[in-house]
Parts: sequence; structure tokens; C-alpha cells
Amino acid sequence: MLRRSGDAGVWRLDATDTADLGLRNYIDHVKRIEGAISAMGDGPPRHAVIDNTLAFLRWAEPNYHDVKWDAILGAIWKEVLDACAAAGIEPGDRRKYYDPRANHDITLAHFGAAAEGHYSRPGSGTDATVGEGCGWAGDILNAYTQWRDNHRSMSGEDFCVQVVGSATVESRFSSDNLVADVDAYNLSQYLHGTDGENGGNGDDRLLSDALFTYHFWDGPNRSAKRFTHFYETRFGGSASTFRSTVRNILLDFEFFSAFDFGKRFFLPEDEGQWPENIPSGELASFVEGMHTVFTRRMEGE
Repeated sequence: MLRRSGDAGVWRLDATDTADLGLRNYIDHVKRIEGAISAMGDGPPRHAVIDNTLAFLRWAEPNYHDVKWDAILGAIWKEVLDACAAAGIEPGDRRKYYDPRANHDITLAHFGAAAEGHYSRPGSGTDATVGEGCGWAGDILNAYTQWRDNHRSMSGEDFCVQVVGSATVESRFSSDNLVADVDAYNLSQYLHGTDGENGGNGDDRLLSDALFTYHFWDGPNRSAKRFTHFYETRFGGSASTFRSTVRNILLDFEFFSAFDFGKRFFLPEDEGQWPENIPSGELASFVEGMHTVFTRRMEGE
């Protein structure tokens, strides 16, 4: 292993075990996609290469590029699909990758959709953006609906603790989706240069560069501390900010907010079970349970 000069982190450049080689193969797949897109025309700008690479990953699963997703993120350019096909790369060539630290197979299309949303429409404060609705914020709505549709006999907190992020119980906010959502946020921060690297300045880093650093550098703000980094960066490490944000995701409705307008499609068909129509104590229990899910993940890092 080679220690980075001036850093507390360690590069695992000698990765030879099967799990790490699987990650390297995934990153190489992303790098091939970037190469095909970068060679188009006169060479697209960096942000277009990143955005279209994420869109290509999203295209690996049909349910991540239907009308709903295309309305939010836009359809992929046919030229991108053609360029990748000419390079021998098809969207379905790789559908999952194994993350040894999370001990999960991560769905590539879910990560791609969440990261594309975060990268194109980043969020901050206690209001979620429509981009965040493609990732963690949308999955909180999915979890809420599963609770009210199928597990109403449980308190919101018990439901979250027992079902959300579970690797064994069927969940609309599964453990692999939870990891993918957090990674999507963290990597989008890296790509925007807002994660503390390089003084917050952007550079020419592409997704493959971000993935390599995230998974193979054992330093702060990387996959070993993915949940801690997400909690501290998105919510300022504040429990009250986390709870307020989750409550706003569930309760807020502003007519000109794309996220608030779209979230009705995630909520239960029975409007009587919408967040504003259930007892406030039950809703507070769900919010608290969601906070417990994330804090327990942080405690395990």
C-alpha cells in the first residue's frame, strides 16, 4: 500500500482480492463509457460527460428510464447510446456491482439515477430538490408509503428500524438502495468540488476518478465513513436539521416546487394516509425512526 503524502489516508493500489478487483472492473466499465462519450464530436464539456455517463448507467434497467424518470432527468441522447455501442458497450452489460464494505450488490441503475439527480439538481438546507427526489428523499417517500399501506399496525419508528435499510426484510427502501443513495450524494459533492477536496474548486475529475478515490482511499469522507459524511455534509451533523428536512419532505407543498408537485405520485393512493392526514405523533415516530436508521449506520462505521 502507498500512503498519500500529507494525508492520513491510504491508497489501496495493490488491491488483489476478488471484492476489490470487482470494484476495479466496475470503475473500468465506467471509464470505458466516459471514453466513448468524450470522443463524441468535438468533445463534450466535462459536466456533459459526467451527466451522460450517469444517464447511461441509469439506462441499464428499463424502469429507470420510463416516462417518469425522463420527465425529471431527461432522456439520454441517442448519440450517446450509439457512441457507446460503437465502442462495444451496451447499457445492460453491467447491472450490479459488489461493494465489499457495504457487503451488498448495488444496482447500477439506482445509483446512476440518484447520482444524476444529485449532480444536476443538488440540494441543501431543509428543503429537498427534485434531484434529491431521485435518491434518498424519494426513497423516504417510498418507505412512508410502504408503512402506511402494509405495516400500519407498527409505529413509524418500529417500521423504520425493522424494515428500512433491511437486507433481509422486503423493503421499498432496502439496504442496497440506502447505500446507493448515500454514495450518490457523496460522489456528486466530490464531482462538484464541494466535499473539501481542492479547496472546494472544481477540476477535470470524472466519475471514474471520483469512484476510485471514494472506494480505494482509506481517508476521511470516503466509503468507510459514507453515512457519517452524508449526515455531516447534507445536514451539518445536526439531528434537528435532519428531522426538519424529513418532515418537510413529507409535509411541505409549494405549488412551484417540482419536488413537492411530484411527490404525490410516491404517496399512498388513499389520501387519508398522506402525512398531513395522520396523527402528528405517528408522523413524528416515523421521522424519529428514519433518524435512528441513519445514526445506527454511522455508529457502525
